[in-house]
This record gives sequence, C-alpha cells and structure tokens, in this order.
Amino acid sequence: MGTGESDKEIAARLALTRRALGYDRQTEFVEALNAVFSVSPARWNNYETGRERIAVPVALALCDRFDLSFDWIYRAKRGELPARVLRAIEATEALDFRLRKLAFGGAAGK
Repeated sequence: MGTGESDKEIAARLALTRRALGYDRQTEFVEALNAVFSVSPARWNNYETGRERIAVPVALALCDRFDLSFDWIYRAKRGELPARVLRAIEATEALDFRLRKLAFGGAAGK
C-alpha cells in the first residue's frame, strides 16, 4: 500500500513529475530546483534512473519549490497534491499510455 517503494518506482515518479511540470529536459529542471537546493545534473539523473534514491533534503526542497507532496515522491500517494499538479501528472500519464499503445501494437490493428 504505497510503502516500501523501490528506487525505480520513486525514480519513475520523479521523471513523470518533472515532465508534468513542463520540463522536458533534466537540466532545465535542475536549474529551477537549484533556486532552492543545489543539485548537480548528474545527481538528478541518478535520482531519475533509480541509481540513487532521492535524499530527504532534496525531496523537501522539491516539494517546496514545485508545490509537491512528500508522500507523492516516496509513497505514490496523490491525496496531498494540489489539483493543478495532479491534473498535470494524470495528463502526462495518459499521454505516455497513448504513446506506448501506439508503439506496441496500437498502430498494428489499422
């Protein structure tokens, strides 16, 4: 039930959230995050790929800077996310789903 999230699951949420917030490139996102907390692009890449679990101070800075929920980052709980952020995340998930469907057979049925 949302506990014991793996580094890969957290990483996927970080990448999804970044894109949902309108940052296609990691470097642009890191620059925006660095207004509150200094993180190198290499470190952020490690977070998004699951090679390293995002540190609590960085996660808190992320929450402060982008109005996110700590529970969203670590436990996949959406209840504390502001409606506009939740809508953006859901829209990005829907787009990802449509793209995967097209890539893996959606176009084959035509």
